[in-house]
Amino acid sequence: MHGSLSRFAGLVFALLFVIGCGTDSNSAAGTGGAGGTPETPPLGCDPLTPSYCGFPYPNDYWTVADATTVTGLRLALPEVTMPSNRNGVQSTPGAFNEMDGFSPGIAAMTHFPGATVEGLATPNSIEDSLSPDSPTVILNAATGERLAHWVDLDEYVVEAKLRVDAMADRPQFTINRELGELRQERALMLRPAIRAEDATRYIVAIRNVRDGEGALVAPSAGFLALRDDEPSGDDIIESRRALFEEIFETLEEAGIARNDLQIAWDFTTASRENNTRAMV
Repeated sequence: MHGSLSRFAGLVFALLFVIGCGTDSNSAAGTGGAGGTPETPPLGCDPLTPSYCGFPYPNDYWTVADATTVTGLRLALPEVTMPSNRNGVQSTPGAFNEMDGFSPGIAAMTHFPGATVEGLATPNSIEDSLSPDSPTVILNAATGERLAHWVDLDEYVVEAKLRVDAMADRPQFTINRELGELRQERALMLRPAIRAEDATRYIVAIRNVRDGEGALVAPSAGFLALRDDEPSGDDIIESRRALFEEIFETLEEAGIARNDLQIAWDFTTASRENNTRAMV
């Protein structure tokens, strides 16, 4: 069961976390990751991406220390990040929280309102993601090696809206949202071209992403406070300063300037033992 669960989790979370939840990010949070502190707020939404609870993802923010696992971590996804069905019944994260890291094949996802993929690596220019000036980076935190990837926007809901609107003879199917609004809400997805290493910590860094007018998209207030070393007034952000100083230092060593960043975060992939234990 556990091996199939790990593979299933990667697919499910690629879909689940395009759904935002309207929870106040100050109501709950956690640190996890390499720079976690003993006294941290409860787990919940990550204020790095306040527009979508559950982003950025995958994210060591939603882990806790566990000396019994290969990675030394265990997922601790809170219910607030899980989606609800059309009847308002919320999913539970219990099965996912048996894992000692995130799927090695999942896309890195975040959200910038109105972001475009202009100038970012495409399926036909994956090699651009490995160039020193690539706007998007997935970095092995230990070796500094970059993970090849391409970038796109999640078009699932937009395409569903177009299909539903075309079914004039089936009025029972409706998406009562404007296309422009849905396009503003598309997730930005960094899709690995090769599988990440097992039981390995990665850092995601994004810079120079622009909106439809060609302007740089703005970092969130929480990330800006960490990047620019300014007070945030948010206990969640303040509890993560040591972690982010280490992230910024690692990125600087890889030639990625701190001041250029629009967002950065870290995640740890699940171990081979976690991914294959149901097979033996």
